Amino acid sequence: TMLTSNEFFQEPVQQEIALKLFDKITPEMEVVFSNDQDELMFCEGSTITVTLNAFKRMNTYEFGHGFMHEVMHPIIRKEAGEGGYLFKTIERIRKDVESKVTKEELESPLFYGLKDSKEFASEIFTNPFFRDELVKRYSPKGWRKLL
Repeated sequence: TMLTSNEFFQEPVQQEIALKLFDKITPEMEVVFSNDQDELMFCEGSTITVTLNAFKRMNTYEFGHGFMHEVMHPIIRKEAGEGGYLFKTIERIRKDVESKVTKEELESPLFYGLKDSKEFASEIFTNPFFRDELVKRYSPKGWRKLL
């Protein structure tokens, strides 16, 4: 299946994450396809939109990461709840990390997860490069539990 394919998820940890995400997918979540020329993938509410550009411009590894990233958004909303304790913890950690990176790093695709709390949580759970960089550089209290 796609969720265990080495073609989409080259790292074993990504395969594990994908399988855990699969268990959290709910009937309300849907995937739609679009001819939008400006985006690759995005999530609005419980709808994940995959555009023709995603198929044209992304390799299979990027597609797998992007799809998992978008699937995380409704799951995070459900699990953490905006304004709840977990969401506030994620935001506190994100701000702490953001305060320690340079302006150039903030503009780097590697640090896309620092854009906001939702992107931070999605990237922590789906992007091993982002996660490894954070573990290597920072060690704020409590956030290792998220990993």
